[in-house]
Amino acid sequence: MKTITIQITHSRARKIIKELEALHLIRIIEENDSVRMPLSKKLAGKLPSRIAEQLQQHVLESREEWQRNI
Repeated sequence: MKTITIQITHSRARKIIKELEALHLIRIIEENDSVRMPLSKKLAGKLPSRIAEQLQQHVLESREEWQRNI
């Protein structure tokens, strides 16, 4: 079986999902939002070090330019 995460954007969708569960076509596994891993930890190490350093340098330069123009 495959597990997917769905973000419900309309109340009618929740009702339809409950009906699918009642027909034993799917199983709902409720997730508590507070248990989720922080995005910073989830994405840590995803960029290669060289690209991360270039991005950090660009951000610093952009901030300096912003401060000069004020």
